[in-house]
Amino acid sequence: MTCPRSIILCGLAVVWSTGSAQISVNSSITAQQLVEDVLLGVGVTASNITFTGAANQRGTFNGIASNIGLTGGVTLASGDIANAIGPNDGCCSGLGGGFFGQGDQDLEDLSGQNINDAAVLEFDFVPTGDSLEFEFVFASDEYPNFVCSMNDVFGFFLSGPGINGPFTNNAVNVALIPGTNVPVGVNTVNNGEAAGDPANCAAIDPLWYTHTGWYMANGDGFTPPFSTVPTYVQFNGFTKVMKAKAVVSCGATYHIKLAIGDAGDTAYDSSVFLAAGSFQSNAVDLASEIDFGGEDSTIYEGCGQVTLVMSRAEDAVAQSFQFLTQGQATEGADYNMIPNIFTFLPGEDTIVVSITATLDNQIEGPELVEVIAITNGDCGLDSTFLQFYINDAPLILLGITPNDTLPCNDSVFVSASVSGGYGPLVIDWSAGILDGTNGDWVIPAQTTVYTITVTDDCGVHSPTASTTVFVPQPDPLLMAVNDEEVNCPETEVILTAAVNGGTPPYNYLWSDGLGSAPSVAVAPPLTDGWSVTVTDDCGLTATDDVTVTVLYDTVEVFTSLDTSICRFDTAMLSAFPSLGFGAYDLQWSDGGSGELNAVQPSYSMDYTVTATDECDIQASDEVHVDVHFPSADFSHSTNDYVTDFPIQFTDHSQGAWEWLWEFDYEGEESNEQYPVFSYPEPGIYTVVLTITDDIGCIDSTFKVLFIDPAAHFYLPTSFTPNGDGINETFGASGVGVLDFEMRIFNRWGENIFSTDNVAEHWDGTLNGGAVPDGVYVVWFRMRDVLNIKHEHFGQVTLMR
Repeated sequence: MTCPRSIILCGLAVVWSTGSAQISVNSSITAQQLVEDVLLGVGVTASNITFTGAANQRGTFNGIASNIGLTGGVTLASGDIANAIGPNDGCCSGLGGGFFGQGDQDLEDLSGQNINDAAVLEFDFVPTGDSLEFEFVFASDEYPNFVCSMNDVFGFFLSGPGINGPFTNNAVNVALIPGTNVPVGVNTVNNGEAAGDPANCAAIDPLWYTHTGWYMANGDGFTPPFSTVPTYVQFNGFTKVMKAKAVVSCGATYHIKLAIGDAGDTAYDSSVFLAAGSFQSNAVDLASEIDFGGEDSTIYEGCGQVTLVMSRAEDAVAQSFQFLTQGQATEGADYNMIPNIFTFLPGEDTIVVSITATLDNQIEGPELVEVIAITNGDCGLDSTFLQFYINDAPLILLGITPNDTLPCNDSVFVSASVSGGYGPLVIDWSAGILDGTNGDWVIPAQTTVYTITVTDDCGVHSPTASTTVFVPQPDPLLMAVNDEEVNCPETEVILTAAVNGGTPPYNYLWSDGLGSAPSVAVAPPLTDGWSVTVTDDCGLTATDDVTVTVLYDTVEVFTSLDTSICRFDTAMLSAFPSLGFGAYDLQWSDGGSGELNAVQPSYSMDYTVTATDECDIQASDEVHVDVHFPSADFSHSTNDYVTDFPIQFTDHSQGAWEWLWEFDYEGEESNEQYPVFSYPEPGIYTVVLTITDDIGCIDSTFKVLFIDPAAHFYLPTSFTPNGDGINETFGASGVGVLDFEMRIFNRWGENIFSTDNVAEHWDGTLNGGAVPDGVYVVWFRMRDVLNIKHEHFGQVTLMR
C-alpha cells in the first residue's frame, strides 16, 4: 500500500462513516484485508497473513462517534468484537467468554496466567525505513474490580533481524507503556485501586505498576451517563492512545504477532484497537504544531505560524532529503518560501521549519498545504506526507445594544456582544465604560455616544460599533379628564386622562380600584365621581376629578284589577307604564304585547306584564284571571230497566249551584240534585243534566237509557264445548232478574253444577274433567223486578 499517512488520513481502502452516535464494528473483513487495506500505512509491505481464533474475534471498527480515542482501524478481542458497542449498560461485555480453549504461550509467559479465548493476527512485513510504529488502545471489562487479580493482557510480539527477546522466535513485546519497558495490561494501566491489598500486588504480579495517567475510566455498567449515552463504549475502562515503536532495518523481513486473550478464565472480555494506517516505517517522520494564530491543523493569514518537526531514528550519519509542498495554497504568495533540500548532520535527529501565512486581504476560505519529505535510503525512495490548512483570520463578531433613552433618576445598560476572532479579545470603550468589559450601567448628564473597538491576538480585524443614550428635557406635566352626562343608569362611559408634557411613559392610578390604564370604563347606577393621578417616568404627578351625572328616574308599571270569567270567555287586561326614559316596550307573560291584552285562559292563572324603557330597565306587575268551568256528571242505579221501575239518579257534578234534569219523556224535568224517575213506557230515552255555577257558567252532560217493557229470561237447550270458540258454555241470560238459582244433574240425579249468579255459565266439566256427551237435567228458579217468582225443569244437550 503506497498511500502515506499524515495528520489527516487519506485514501484508506476502508471508508469510515459516522453512522449512529456509537462505535460500530464489522467482522466480515478477511484477515488479509484487515492488514493490507486497513492497518498498513506508508513504508511497509506485508505477506503470509494469518489469523487464529473465531471469526467474530477480529474485524474493523469505526470510532468517530465514540469515546475510544481512535477514528477507526482494526480490533481484536477475547470475545465477540460486537461487545464493544455502547452504551456501557452491562456489568461486563461478553461475560462467559466464547472461544474457551484457544491459548497462546507468549501471552501466558507475559501475564503469568493461563490464557483462554486468544485472538492472534500475525504476518511478515518488509519496512522501507529504519523504524516501525503504530497506534493502539487497550480496553477491558476486567476494570476496575479485578485489578491485581486477573491480568488480561495483549502483546505485539516482533521478531526478525537484530531482535533478541524472550518470546517465540526470539521476539520482543513492543506493546509497552510509552517511555517504559512495562507491558500494557489490566495490572499495569489502571486507576491505582487494586482489587486486593496493593502491598501484595507485586507478589501476585511482578509487573504490577499503576500508570494512572494512561487510564480512562468508563463507568461500571450501571451509572449514567456511561450507561445511557451510546457514545460511551461498553468496556469499564481503557487506555489513552499509545504508540508502539521499534528500530528495524530497511529491506529486511520481520514477523509480528498481534495477540490478546482472557487471563485465568473466559469471562470479562478485553479488546485492542489498532489505528487505521498507523502501522508504518518512515526514514523521516513529520509532525506539526500550530504555535500561534491557529487551531488544530489550521493557521490564519497574517497571524501565527505552524512549526514542522522533521525527525529520524538514526542520527549517526549525515542524511539529506527533498522537501516539497503542494496543494491549493501557493508557496511564496500564501505562505513563505521553504528550502527544497534539508540535511540531517551527524548526531542531529531533528530539524524544525516555521511556516507563516501571508495576509492578502482576500476572502478565500481554507486552502490545503501538503508537505512531502522524500528520502533516498538504502531501500530506495520513501515519502512522508503531512497536511495543514491556511484560512482567513476569523472575523470578530460585534453587536451593541440599540440607541436608548435615559429614564429619569435611573440608568441605562449599554453592552456589546463579542465573539469570534483568535485568542483573547481586547475591548476598548470610548468613554464611561470600563475597558475590557462587555458593558455597564451608565447615567450620562447629557446625550452621549458610546463607541466600542475590539481587537484580537491576530490584529487583522478591528471592528467598531456605537450606540447613543439620549437624555430628554421634558415640558411640564399637565393632565385633564372631562365630566360626562348619561340618560340611563349603568351606561358605559369611557373616561380618558389626557396628558401632556412630562417624560413618558406615564403611570395612571384611578380611584375606587378602576386600574392603571389611560382610559377606564365606568357604568354608574347613580351620579358618581372619581379621581385619577398620573405619574411620569421622572416621578412628577398631576391629579384631576371627574363626575358622571345619571339623569334618570326608575320606570314603573301597573295593571288593571283581577277578574273572573267563564271558560272559553275573553278577559281584557290593561297595563299603565310611567317614569323611566324614552318609549316603553310592554311584554305579557302569555306572549302578548302592548297596553291592552285580550286573554282566553282555560284555567285560572296570573298574567305578568313587564315594561322595559330605552335604558333597558324593567318593572313588572301582575293581574289574576279566575276561570270558572263547572263540570256536569251523574250516574244511575243500574243499566237494566223495565217500565214503571223507579230509577235513582245521583249527581257527581263539580261547581254546580243549580241543576236541571231533562228525562226525555213528555217534557218531564227536575231541579233536584238527586231525583228519582220511573218510565211508564218502554223505549230509548236520553237523560240530560245541565248545571250552573255561582257566576252563571254552564255545563251539561247526558246518558242514554234503554227501558224494556217487562222482565224477560232465556235458557238454551244445547251447547258444544269443543274449543272452536262458538257456543262453548251453557247458562241463562235476561233483564229484570232480581234473584236467580240454577242446578244441573246427570242421569243418575247427581248435582254436577250449581250457581246463583245469572252471569255464571257451565263449561261441560266436573272437577276439572270433561263430562260425556249426552242429555243433562236443568233446574232453575228466579224472581223478576215485578216480584214474580218463576221455577222450571228442563234439559240441555252437550255435544262435542
